[in-house]
Order: sequence, then structure tokens, then C-alpha cells
Amino acid sequence: MYSFFKKYIDLFTGRQYLAYGFLFLLCFLIMTGQNFRLVPGNDDIVHTILIDKYGSALNFMIEQYKVWNSRYFTSLIMAYIMDKNVWLWRILNTFALFLLFVYSANIIKALYRLDIQKYIIVLYGIFASFALLSSGIWRWSITWATGSFNYLWPDSALAISFYYLLNSMLNKEKIKLFQCVVLIPVVLFACNTEQTALICITMYSIVILYYILKEKYFDKYILILYLFITASTLIVFLAPSVPLRYAAEVKTWYPMFNDISLIKKAVYGYAYTVIYGFLLYNYMNTILLSALLFIILKKQYNNIILNIISLLPLLYSLLHYIIIQSKWVFFRLFYNVNAFSKSIILNNYNEPFISVITGTLMILIIIYCIFKIKWQSMEIKYLTLLFLSAGLMSAFILSFSPTIYASGERIWLIPYTMYILSIAAVFMELLRYIDISSKKFIFIFSLYFIAGLVDLFGKVYR
Repeated sequence: MYSFFKKYIDLFTGRQYLAYGFLFLLCFLIMTGQNFRLVPGNDDIVHTILIDKYGSALNFMIEQYKVWNSRYFTSLIMAYIMDKNVWLWRILNTFALFLLFVYSANIIKALYRLDIQKYIIVLYGIFASFALLSSGIWRWSITWATGSFNYLWPDSALAISFYYLLNSMLNKEKIKLFQCVVLIPVVLFACNTEQTALICITMYSIVILYYILKEKYFDKYILILYLFITASTLIVFLAPSVPLRYAAEVKTWYPMFNDISLIKKAVYGYAYTVIYGFLLYNYMNTILLSALLFIILKKQYNNIILNIISLLPLLYSLLHYIIIQSKWVFFRLFYNVNAFSKSIILNNYNEPFISVITGTLMILIIIYCIFKIKWQSMEIKYLTLLFLSAGLMSAFILSFSPTIYASGERIWLIPYTMYILSIAAVFMELLRYIDISSKKFIFIFSLYFIAGLVDLFGKVYR
């Protein structure tokens, strides 16, 4: 196995286009495994009928913006693609998924100025991390037609937007006029959903302000993009359809939702974020992040207490995995995976108490471990924490809307993208202490990639 994967890593290193080509092929195979069909009752609509009704796709988009969906860009694109040729959607969705992987890796490349070999490793490591996400996330936010427009595409646009921001600020590579022109529709799409809009405008605000105040540096074209980001965010959140859809979802899904106080909604949303964000749908990546932190701190510090503390999240996430797979009633007392079912969400919030307390403790330990790492630069450390925080907050803000309970797993694609970026940054710190051409590293990395690949295609083609 070592010689086989060493051969292909060396091959991809010398020919980057082959690495891209193989990844694109994987994305294409994922999309061809899906049936392009509308799912009644799951936000799918027959656009051709509505376009005939309103006279044009533009009129349809305006009507959607007024009465139901503030995602103006998404509605327009869906109107042209849905109900059309299945292969048009498959090819475009392949590109969207491919760009998500590539630009997620490019973000890490901008942080660390990676050589080709490390870049390829990060690229395929990111692919494997996405592949290990739950089948529900893949089904409803990536390979379901309507879900892909509302989650995958804005997520890819967000990754592209972040790359050009960080590359400009960290590496002082100012973007050019033609790049700015191309990026304008990209950032508009990145801010076309509530989750991505808040992450994008927050990240741009913090990074731009930091470099202006600390280094007296700014990129005029980045500032122009920031204006479009701000405008798009306002358009999304101030749409007349926002209160109308909120009222409709409350009436349909949770008539008691408005009776819950703001504080209680925050508490419930936090519990939801902790249990589902770090544990239920994402335990493999939590295990990976915890393991990376433990190994790095063990190499950097000869401190038994610190090593024990950094080991706790790894043991906790492994134990959680065992508990989820276990039928033992004793284990289920500590981790009630059905704590947020409809029958419980509006009646009893005491059941997940232990999970929330222990989960919070593990999050705090992970943040503490990230602070303790001797990072290559302070900017990378704070950006890693920013990615992690963005993932948590983008899920938490939905707790003030019934959407978080009505939409299910698909809302987690964007938070997990931020989570995976933080893992990739920590992974790069580990590579400072590891010979990436060693048999041990290539063997472990190959197993991780194969596990992700097998798991993903098992979910797609089952």
C-alpha cells in the first residue's frame, strides 16, 4: 500500500492537473449516482409552471423575494436549471462541489504558502473530511437538487470569497480589476443565504479591520467586494418575505414556538449546536481534531497535565461514538440522540443536560488547546479560532427561527465547512513535525482517504 500511494502522491505532486482531474472525476461520479427528481413536500417546486404563470424567470424571482424566499440569486438560477436537462444540473453541481474542495484547500495554502506536495495532501484530506459527514448532509444539502442550490453553491462561493480575502491580506497579493469583476457575482451568491451571509460579512469585517488598524494595509478591490457583500446581506435579511416565511413555518411546524422566550430559545439553540454540531453528525471530524491537538501538544510540551487535558476531547469523542453505536440503556442515559425530536423540543429540555455540560467542557478544552499550540503565526491561530467560532455561531443563530428544527441536517453543511477549515489549519501545524514522505504518514493518510471514499460512495450509491 505504501509504494502504491507514494507513487500516486509523487505523480500528483509533479502534475497538479492530474490531482485536480482525479478529484473532479470523483465529484462527477458522486453526482451521476443521483437521480434528478423533485421531492414533493421538500421545498421542490415545478419552475416551468411558475415561470409560465409569472411570465419570466425574473418576475418569478421577484415574486419569490416578496412572499417566500429572500434568496433572490438562488431563485433565479433554480428557475433556469430546475425542470431542464438533468445533465446540466449534474455538471454544474460537479463544478460547485469541486470548487468547494479546491478553494477550501486554497485557503489553507494562503495561510501557509504550501508547496505542491503538501497542497495535494491537504486537498485530499479535506475531501476525506467532507466525505465522512453524515449521509443526511450529503443527501439534502449536496446531492438533492434544491438543497444544492441553497447550501452547496453558496458554500462554494463562500470558500472562493474567503480565499481571495485571505490571500490579499496575508500575502499582500492584491486582486486585480478583472478578478474583482468576476468575484462580484461570487460574493453576491456567497451572501445569498442567511448562514453564509452572516459568516461572510463578519469574516470580511474582522479581517479588513485588523489589517487596516494593525498594518495600515488595505486592498481597494477587497473594499469594493465588501460593499457588495454588505448590500447582499441587507437584501437577504430585509426582504419582505422574511417575516412571512417565519410566520408560515411557525404555523406549519411549531405553533408554540412564539411562546418560548428569547432566552430559552438561545439555551435550546445552544444545546442543539453542541450536541449536533460536535457530536451527532460530526463525530469523525471531532475525533480527528482532538487527535491532532493531542499529538501536536505532546510534541511541543513535555507536560503530563497538559497532555492529559488535551487527551480528554479525544477520549470523549471516541466514547461518544461507542455510545451512539451501543444498545446499552446506561449509555443512552448520557447521550439521548433523540433529544431534539418534535415531541420533545417544545416540552422537555432536561434530557440532554449531561450532554450539553460535557460537550461545552470539551469545546472549551479544544479552544484552550488551540491557544496553547505554538503556531507558525498569530494570524493563523486567530483565523483558526475564527473558523471554529463561525461554524458554531452560524448554527446557533438559527435557534431563533423554526428553520433549525424544520430543515434538518442540511443546515450543517456550512458550519461543518468552517469546522473542516479549522481542522486543516491544525493539521498543517502537525506537518511541521512529520516527514510526509515517511511510510507511517502515507499509510495513515491513505487509510483516512480510503475510509472517506468508501463511506461516501456507500452513501451515494446505496
